Amino acid sequence: FTVLHFLFYTLFKTMWLNFLFIMICANTLYALISLVVLVEKAPLVTWMGWVYFCLEIIILLLLVRFEIEWFKRFKYS
Repeated sequence: FTVLHFLFYTLFKTMWLNFLFIMICANTLYALISLVVLVEKAPLVTWMGWVYFCLEIIILLLLVRFEIEWFKRFKYS
């Protein structure tokens, strides 16, 4: 996703706000899918797996929060 952020910014500077919205949706969807799969496969996941996936989901949600703040800031400015 970081590569996509960079590509969207460099290739589509005029429409980057639209692509930021797409990335917000994609990151949110990825976090939700990860959470669903984690809960579905809970009996098979070790404690290290839980730590890894929980940290991944937290990082993704923080990224989404940051993206939403930027989206709001530039959409209404």
